[in-house]
Amino acid sequence: MTTDEDARGTADGRELAPVPPPRSPASGEAPSAPASAPPPRPPMTRAAPPPIAPITKPSRLTRAARAIWALSALAGAVALVVTFLRRTDQFGRVQTMIEEMELGYDAETVDTAATIAFWSVFGLFAVLLIVELLLRGAAERRAAGRWFLLFLLAVHAAAAALLIPFIALGAEGTSTRLLVVTQLALAAIALVVTTVASTVSRRRRPERAQGQERTTR
Repeated sequence: MTTDEDARGTADGRELAPVPPPRSPASGEAPSAPASAPPPRPPMTRAAPPPIAPITKPSRLTRAARAIWALSALAGAVALVVTFLRRTDQFGRVQTMIEEMELGYDAETVDTAATIAFWSVFGLFAVLLIVELLLRGAAERRAAGRWFLLFLLAVHAAAAALLIPFIALGAEGTSTRLLVVTQLALAAIALVVTTVASTVSRRRRPERAQGQERTTR
């Protein structure tokens, strides 16, 4: 339709049909409108580092405390081994001690009482030693662990003072008594050093945090 025909068609009030888009010569279909680009994906990582505390090496005081704990455990373990190896001699001495109490028990009852007393004290010392070793890590991190360990050492010392005759009688028991005393003394020293190391580390923690912030900036 020419320009004059378009003008006449518009003047007559008739609308012209829309002109279809050109078809592709290869496919014979009209080209589709360009698709809008997808929105950008958010980044997989963030610029800010995650709030993870850096791994720091233990201080000299902490390493010294661990070494003293190891010596204390070694002394306690040797004391238990020596006591176990001398159990036959100790059984006889405990039986004699019970007979001297003049409780009126027969020989079989005395023998049973001596066996129960010896193994009960032996097991108590072994349990106290193991629990003290298990609490070492908690004592380094928490004040509650140090207080509980102090209470446990007091119980251990009281048990040693009261019950040591049942596992360390006679001249042969002198070495066992010395080992038990050494173990308790080393454990007390280790607890003091652990407390000092924890206090120093807690005071230095804010300074380390400030240094990390300066490094990040």
